[in-house]
Amino acid sequence: MAGSVSTLKVGLLGCGTVGGGVALILNERGEQLLPGARLMLHKVAERDPTKARSVGLDPSIVTPNPWEVVNDPEVDVVVEALGGLHPAKELIETALEKGKHVVTPNKAVIAEFGRELFRKAKEKGVGLGIRATVTGSHPIFEDLVAAATVKSIRGILNGTCNYILTRMEKEELEFEDALKEAQREGYAEADPSLDVDGVDTAQKLVILTRLAFGFWADPDSFHVEGIRRISALDIRISRRMGYRIKLLGVAERVNGEGIRLRVHPALVSHESRLASVEGVDNAVEVRDDVRGEWGVVGPGAGRFPAAGAILSDILQIARGQPLSIGPETSAFMIEGLSTLKSRYYLRFSAKNRPGVLAKLAGILGENGINIAEVLQTAREGEEEVPVVVITYPCPEEALMRAIDEIDRLPIVGERTVVLRVEGDAK
Repeated sequence: MAGSVSTLKVGLLGCGTVGGGVALILNERGEQLLPGARLMLHKVAERDPTKARSVGLDPSIVTPNPWEVVNDPEVDVVVEALGGLHPAKELIETALEKGKHVVTPNKAVIAEFGRELFRKAKEKGVGLGIRATVTGSHPIFEDLVAAATVKSIRGILNGTCNYILTRMEKEELEFEDALKEAQREGYAEADPSLDVDGVDTAQKLVILTRLAFGFWADPDSFHVEGIRRISALDIRISRRMGYRIKLLGVAERVNGEGIRLRVHPALVSHESRLASVEGVDNAVEVRDDVRGEWGVVGPGAGRFPAAGAILSDILQIARGQPLSIGPETSAFMIEGLSTLKSRYYLRFSAKNRPGVLAKLAGILGENGINIAEVLQTAREGEEEVPVVVITYPCPEEALMRAIDEIDRLPIVGERTVVLRVEGDAK
């Protein structure tokens, strides 16, 4: 089906948080969203009758079998909101093969199989809408595709982690307590691993990298680190030193031919745009050859931001203008972290005795690492104390070599906390 239509029949797979939001909007406003067009919810696949009833679906259009929706000849657009890799990938593939447009918020399946699914969509002359895979409410897709040569992207891409880190700072909570609060508020799943271990951010970074650089990166080819090791102490000390801790996804050109992707918590200056992003909001900052530095901010979690992004894709399809992600370019060389040059926040758990700081500084110096700031808050009688160092820019490989040596010293207790300081490296 191509071009503008008077009636667009939507098949929905999954009626959970996001799919349920799509169902509510289409049921209540399907005839008002686009002048001259009617968006009609034609068939819904949902195994749980309670979920279907909760959004007021007519039982006659509900089936427990998603293949009935995909194979229905009257369905023009399939919205895949099941999540996971399988059978989502096969359902999307079949819908495209049958000449149906597809819209999905499923970042996992797009990060893993995006190249082949977009090729199939192009072959069949249909649209594959993926706005909701990354953000809920801002126009980053069009901006990135239309941008000049992009030098770097960095962003807060996971609303759950940003909420947890915000609550840890505001209420001086430890990670586990902030996570439980996020779960009570509906911002974190019962199993939060995909969010707090950085996987969700990595999947979004793969998609943003395709938009900005025209390149599909392998989700397993770059460093991914979550926020489980962040403590209230690190957040408190960082704030005292003029920083806030955020989980970032970063993609950057390296020496023209290479690209480095990384996901990890980092210190950002309290004066930066990213530091001001709180709660479940997301943000993306871009550097390109024409506009310089620019960025967008918007909600990163919740039913209706994601549903709204899905509706944007459906409306573009109804207008005959499905989402374009630009041409695919040749593969970049993936650069590892060993060549990264950054400033670093180091928190040592050191014995409270004379000469310890000099010993730590000596090992850093032997590896070519210069100290920019030191903070020590020892109290008399304490056996172990935190010693915090922020370095000048140095190669990660040298830094990790020094930390490995330091962590084997008898004067050091717990493993050293290492966080990158983003935006300050020269």
